[in-house]
Amino acid sequence: MGTLHPALHRAREALSSPFFRQHGYTERPLLLQWMPSTDCPLSCGHCLLRGSQPRLAPMAWPLQLALLDEVAELELPELLLSGGEPLALPQFTAIVEAISERGLRWSLNTALRPTREQRELMRQHPPGFVALSLDGDAAFHDAFRGREGAFAEVLEAVRDFRELGAQVAIGTTVHARNFSQLDALFGVVLSSQADSWGLHLCVPEGAGADPSLRLSRRQLSALLDFVALKRRAFPVGLADELGFCGDWEPMLRDAPFFCAAGRAQCVVLPDGSLLPCTSLDLRHSAGRFGEQSLMQLWSAGFAALREHQPSLRCQRCRYAPACGGGCWLQRKHGEECFKDVWMPRQFLGASASLALALGLSACTGMNPPPPPPPEVPAAEQKAEAELGAEPQAQHTALSPERLSEERDTGAVNPDLTLATPSCVATEPFYDAERLEGLLVEWALVRSAWPAEGLPKPSSIIPRLSALDEDPARAD
Repeated sequence: MGTLHPALHRAREALSSPFFRQHGYTERPLLLQWMPSTDCPLSCGHCLLRGSQPRLAPMAWPLQLALLDEVAELELPELLLSGGEPLALPQFTAIVEAISERGLRWSLNTALRPTREQRELMRQHPPGFVALSLDGDAAFHDAFRGREGAFAEVLEAVRDFRELGAQVAIGTTVHARNFSQLDALFGVVLSSQADSWGLHLCVPEGAGADPSLRLSRRQLSALLDFVALKRRAFPVGLADELGFCGDWEPMLRDAPFFCAAGRAQCVVLPDGSLLPCTSLDLRHSAGRFGEQSLMQLWSAGFAALREHQPSLRCQRCRYAPACGGGCWLQRKHGEECFKDVWMPRQFLGASASLALALGLSACTGMNPPPPPPPEVPAAEQKAEAELGAEPQAQHTALSPERLSEERDTGAVNPDLTLATPSCVATEPFYDAERLEGLLVEWALVRSAWPAEGLPKPSSIIPRLSALDEDPARAD
């Protein structure tokens, strides 16, 4: 699966930099994920390492230190330690001490509770962010991870890392076997003292390629409902595996979708191979650290990814400027488009993401959104449909100034106002200041954001209202 790391929020700033606009990737990785080893005492049912992949021999210790030296030299914003299972590494103490000596900011992905000795070690140089894996209730989690007591360990680890001062997220990979447990798991997360909950999708690689793990389109659609509802009460986020989600974006994520694989982040595998994201598919390696420096690999690697040309069908899609080809992990398996999951049936002229955000803001006392432009004539839609293309829209830049102007001069749209959930006005997670910031940030990030001709989010609110009345629908 991909990563849902706060360091990648820095990608929003990088997208507007001259270097990124010229080259299509950041001058240096904003997040470097390092797998020192693929060894792990667990046997998770969706593990990348289970299947036909050979075990990757780890780099020699001097080369591992050389990697940390270059991370320090390049002043990379964040080093994410993952695996395998980092806490089970015999050299974990030596790695953390080396990280501390170089003054690196680091994070940790784990599914175990640190030992007392490890907690004392990390007390001297704690991780800033920790992601802990949780799959379901105690019985399911223990069985799925192949370790009795694993569920209890995770909850204890949340408290341990919070005590160390780390920001703690619980991560759940959602699949067909644990989908029905999400609502109960939400209660567990709420009482766990975790700061947030990140929901991922299984990527068809390793054990994750098992067809029995695959979510149906109906389940994926219900997952959107679930995340949008729970975000009203707690910071729940949908990771990038589903790609761009159209008018659902503001209700699922804190920032617009952006696949950072090979553009703002990369992964160093145990043998030094550099990949765009969390994968063991060496066909996509940019080369091996030790044979070249990290900066050489980053600057010259991932050419196919960075120069990706969407198919003709994707080029015709009105959402292409915001989607950018979806999640790379899914795209390399032919699963990049989930538009049928989130796209409303009704097409009106208003910008969906902007209309939804401004509609939410109307509940909080901010100025109401402008009315939508006229609908595209049915004859035009029919003609374009016969050509095999979707109705096209003119894509224009969406500036903060335009947002402010439209917000200040727009007239009330009764339909959108009535459709907005009344609870938004009382929930702190969607207060007026936060929405104001989101609008400006989104405008800065997506200079090519399609500002016209997108569907009105009329299909969202009825679904959310129905789920409010009957939460069992999410099953």
